[in-house]
Amino acid sequence: MKPSGEYGMFPGNIPYARIGEGKKNIIILVGGPGNDTPRGFGADMYVRGLRPLAGEYTFWVTSRRQGQEKDYGTREMAADTAAVIRERFGGCIDAVMGVSYGGLVVQY
Repeated sequence: MKPSGEYGMFPGNIPYARIGEGKKNIIILVGGPGNDTPRGFGADMYVRGLRPLAGEYTFWVTSRRQGQEKDYGTREMAADTAAVIRERFGGCIDAVMGVSYGGLVVQY
């Protein structure tokens, strides 16, 4: 499974990399450092263990909003992710997974 080459921004200035072409969707919220979404091999590292699901799922590897305010914390990050799910996926997503710091965010 190779990255699809689609990189972009969700609403709210949240970067993403789309990997795969499945009908179901998984958001993978990555940890730090920084707020950049991994590209190429770096993005592939986050989905490597999920390869058996590649035909069924599209993986949306994402991070935190660009241009955060001073007091932007995990609750705000979780609210941003919920907004993406509402706005981009019609309020329904098949799975959300957090890696490292992203794991703290998805607990909200």
